[in-house]
Amino acid sequence: VGNTLGERPEIPDWARPFLLKDSEQSLVIGVIGDPNCGKSVFSLALNHYRGRKKINGWRLDCDGASPTSDWYLAWLKEEPEQANAARKANKRDWTPEMEDNLAQKISRLRDFFDVAIADLPGGNHKVNPPQRIPEHREVMMREVDVFILIERVDKPSEEFWRDELAQHQLDNRLKVILQSENPKDRPALEIESCFDDKCYGTIRGLDRDKNPDELVDSFSE
Repeated sequence: VGNTLGERPEIPDWARPFLLKDSEQSLVIGVIGDPNCGKSVFSLALNHYRGRKKINGWRLDCDGASPTSDWYLAWLKEEPEQANAARKANKRDWTPEMEDNLAQKISRLRDFFDVAIADLPGGNHKVNPPQRIPEHREVMMREVDVFILIERVDKPSEEFWRDELAQHQLDNRLKVILQSENPKDRPALEIESCFDDKCYGTIRGLDRDKNPDELVDSFSE
């Protein structure tokens, strides 16, 4: 499946009931946030929790220009300078074709899984003001049902993300806003308030060195 999500695989009629599902019953959760806010760590923990609950699903890294690969995370713990240099060397430029391909991959997840988690890119922060959803990136965002925003407590970004989502009539899909603080601390997640179909909370311990089991044990309640 991982090699064919960007295409329509040829599936024999007899196999369709066993492989494909009712895509209208699927849920795509998009994790968004500015760079270095901990959203990839959170999406990995969320996917780990999904697996524990035996929910049929998949996590897709949607940063086509600079994905957070498993080899990078493993190497980062041993030789961070070399890992970061290798990741930088593998960066590519965003193109409309790349965005279309990723949007199609997200859409195809609905045919196979009950829950899909999309770890979405943080936008272009090399320009001023930053573009959280650069032109044409919205094709990916439209495939998401519910957004979870991770924002750093020292760099709030909800207002900016909500404004850019509103430009594409997607702001009503932003349902959870979590402020990340003290990533080196013991993991903890607290939902502080829920109103108008949105929940706000605080999250700690979103560090790449944390074991996924440690994160899930602390966040699951």
